[in-house]
Amino acid sequence: MAYINVYISKPCRLSVRNKQLVVLGEEEHTFPLEDLNAVLIETGECMITAVALRAIDRNGETICCYENHCWAKDCERKACGILSDYIFIKKQIKTFF
Repeated sequence: MAYINVYISKPCRLSVRNKQLVVLGEEEHTFPLEDLNAVLIETGECMITAVALRAIDRNGETICCYENHCWAKDCERKACGILSDYIFIKKQIKTFF
């Protein structure tokens, strides 16, 4: 059951090791992939490996947003990207390579 929401606001590196999401910044933190609900990235200085991005999307959602985001209805600063697995629309996309 997914119940962990990870909030990234400082420069760091996201990777995967032993079925754990590894957040390496000033300190190293790990989170079980099967327990991830969402990863909210609020900094443009976060490096994400392709393996980590794929693992997060299989288990939860990745949300990228502007610094100092706002979730109010009348606020213009919203999430600038929600990354999700494309396997569900794979049949609709023509492969060029």
